[in-house]
Amino acid sequence: MGGTSTALSALVKLSPSPDWFSGFFDIIPIQDGFWMQSFEVRVYPFDGGTDSGTTYKSTNNVTTPAVGIYQLTASSTPKSSPVFVLDDAVLPVG
Repeated sequence: MGGTSTALSALVKLSPSPDWFSGFFDIIPIQDGFWMQSFEVRVYPFDGGTDSGTTYKSTNNVTTPAVGIYQLTASSTPKSSPVFVLDDAVLPVG
């Protein structure tokens, strides 16, 4: 990051999950013209739509045909592995 590159993006795989990931896009950690000393970004889990595993440690179970990427919600998270859900709400993963 420098004077002309001020946006920060990141993508992370949530291992050893089937195809879950999280990340953020174009966060600009500048306040009042200066780089922030620290900052926090809440990120939530997404499903890549390429694996039909139903638990965090599922073996490969290819989704055919693949479906679109979607954010995991309390209703879309597999009931057999509600790893991100607490009281019907999806928790941030970072």
